[in-house]
Amino acid sequence: MTQAVARRWLKVVDPTALTARETLRHALGYGKTVTGVSRSEVIAFLWTGTVDAREVLDRLVHDTNLLQNPNKHHLEIAVGTESLRPRGNAWVLVSREGDGASLGETLLRRRLVRGDAPQTARGTLWELSLEGTPEERHRLARAMAVTRGRASGLLSNPHVEDATVFEAAPSAEELVAALGLASRPSAT
Repeated sequence: MTQAVARRWLKVVDPTALTARETLRHALGYGKTVTGVSRSEVIAFLWTGTVDAREVLDRLVHDTNLLQNPNKHHLEIAVGTESLRPRGNAWVLVSREGDGASLGETLLRRRLVRGDAPQTARGTLWELSLEGTPEERHRLARAMAVTRGRASGLLSNPHVEDATVFEAAPSAEELVAALGLASRPSAT
């Protein structure tokens, strides 16, 4: 199996991330404990065979606008055990079951990949910059991850979304697993 992720984020100030930061700081009372909030879209890929994932994703980035709009997005690719470059010190992945699953079929239908289509999934990676020890940051990120009431949690709705909190910048393998690709049947 070959696992990879493409992470994209806006080149300009992200108003959704800015709103989340201000909500955490003021409405939910975390104050100066929250020094920053960033948001990225993560697209995960799982090929059942051996594939040069970096070559495939680099080609898609160069030849198409499928993974990013180069005029408005930054993009980073991680393969296997490679971790994403940290943009914070606590990480929360929010996803909905089935979100992004059709991308693999699109790649095959448009003849953008050879062989079998990869399984694909999409999620939002919240990257928090928090004060405190690593243990305190992880505890705070878990508290912020899931909305439990008007004054508790923010980043995901437990009725329709899953949230995974990472203690370190997640690797491609960890993101693929958190998005449930390994347990999902192939898209083709």
